[in-house]
Amino acid sequence: MLLLHAALEDDPKAAHHCFARWRREIERGPGCVDYASGRLLPRVYRNLARGSAAFPHAQQLRGLYRLSWKHGQDIQRGSVQAIGLLLEHGIAVLVSKGVALMHDYYGSIGERPINDCDIYVPEADLERAGELLRASGWKQERIFFADFSQRERATLAFGQCYRHPVYGEVDLHGRIVKDWSSADIERGIWQRAEAMRMGPVEVRRPCATHLLFHVLAHGVRPDHYPALRWVTDVVLMLRKAPEQVDWEEFWRMAREAKVASRVGAGLSLVRDEFGVPVEVPSFAAFSPLELLESRVYNRTPSFDTGMRSMLYEIAERMRRLSQRSWRQRGLSVLRFARQRFGRSRSDDHPDMAE
Repeated sequence: MLLLHAALEDDPKAAHHCFARWRREIERGPGCVDYASGRLLPRVYRNLARGSAAFPHAQQLRGLYRLSWKHGQDIQRGSVQAIGLLLEHGIAVLVSKGVALMHDYYGSIGERPINDCDIYVPEADLERAGELLRASGWKQERIFFADFSQRERATLAFGQCYRHPVYGEVDLHGRIVKDWSSADIERGIWQRAEAMRMGPVEVRRPCATHLLFHVLAHGVRPDHYPALRWVTDVVLMLRKAPEQVDWEEFWRMAREAKVASRVGAGLSLVRDEFGVPVEVPSFAAFSPLELLESRVYNRTPSFDTGMRSMLYEIAERMRRLSQRSWRQRGLSVLRFARQRFGRSRSDDHPDMAE
């Protein structure tokens, strides 16, 4: 939390104080910086350098910032090639998260490190988009954690990673967020998307309301490696243009996608820690479904890979059921019970199978 305050405090003196305390804790503790914290350091440098470019560890932070800036420029140039290819063949393209945020809400590209460009196309065009990329020299890859089982790999696979020897890496998605299957939500995001310029091409990005929702639903989601960037993303968005967020639409989507407690927890944190004026309604309480999802990613020794895989499958079934009508839920439960526990008459009487 100290590093987040160093990245977001408006008062330069307070930001320097938080950074100094964080450095002392690192030196007394692990002695090295974890991955999630390291990705905040370019933003920390820009925030600390507002008052003076000379401060402890300024040279090291400046080097990280310059490296992030160059990497972001390379990714943007490479992703423009993939986006231009899809647009030339009549496929609509939308970008979100890192690329959209660093253009509109950060002071420069280097402040918000990104690993790739997330490209979203209509789900009906996903297969054709992949064929076009592969025909143009992009190689499809899938990157998974080595200890995942086969069932867990199939469950967690969302999006397709494409690498090019010259243009770098893009992630191709057919849906905006994995957790819902609502065609109405997807359609609404596409309809209200806004134009954004990326070099020579013009693409679309989600409007402020939908972008904020996407950042929270994706960032607060439990993961093996906790993310911290979503905090800076949300705080900077709400500081720069709070009037652009349609909160009625935001919470409608959160309830329909069954992630109200997740995004509510994220907004409560930025409100309490950074003084962002937001209201979290009472219905955004923690739900049993999201408690189960968070336990899936608990990395304690009592949760081996098989247990995580089984619990994740149960959570996925519960989430899918929660998005269906009561009649569909009943039929799904009966079908699952019959597959898991039922026995056919031919099993009881083998001669009947002849």
